[in-house]
Amino acid sequence: MRLWTRQAFQTRLRDIPWARLVSMLLAVAALVTGSLSWVLATGAAQTDPVVLVSIAVAPGEQITAAQLTLVQVPRFRPAALQGITDPALVIGQYARVQLSPNQLVTPDLVQPMPLSRHVFVNGPLPAELLQATVYELPRTALSTVTAQDQVNILVLVDETRGRDPAFSVGTIDTPGRGARVVRVLRDLNVLSVNERTAFLEVSHTQSVYLWSLQSSGATVVGELTVAGGAPLGPVQLADLSPEALGMVAAP
Repeated sequence: MRLWTRQAFQTRLRDIPWARLVSMLLAVAALVTGSLSWVLATGAAQTDPVVLVSIAVAPGEQITAAQLTLVQVPRFRPAALQGITDPALVIGQYARVQLSPNQLVTPDLVQPMPLSRHVFVNGPLPAELLQATVYELPRTALSTVTAQDQVNILVLVDETRGRDPAFSVGTIDTPGRGARVVRVLRDLNVLSVNERTAFLEVSHTQSVYLWSLQSSGATVVGELTVAGGAPLGPVQLADLSPEALGMVAAP
């Protein structure tokens, strides 16, 4: 076994090419630093798509593609910014709460089925929370409706269904009479409105009835209540033109 003396050890140290070794260490350090910088820069440059709401969506409203926008955000981001990345997972879902423009859509904000109960802030009126079963009525022929109004519900029966002796919209209707307009409900409170939809307060029975009409293919529209007590049943064409509601009148 070779024993090192202090003099031999010092001689050995003097023989090490320190300048070359320091240069190599500096080069390795620079390489490591550069690699880390590249990794961090590459990670920061990577992005993922997330879905935002482009316009306000009311509670219980079914979401459409036109109400959404897709933006790119950094892949490494806070948990609060981890949202839904595919619009297809949102389209057709129902908003559980009020959604604001540019709000990130997360799974807890939407659900696949309509809400049975909604909560609205009744905007034009003194602030109050209204809870009710709600029916979403397209604003066809209701361009001036507000949350202070009441509406009647009309069903537009087309010619094909109108001549079907087995089809009627209820006991207030007579099947087989051809194309017609039937007033089926009246004086429903409007809870909230947006550009496309009026949200009406209905009972559970009324909600089931309206959804069954809609499922049958019949067109459901609203009529502003001008005077109370409008009669239920077929509407006189002199009082309401089917053409004005997008329906072709019977020959």
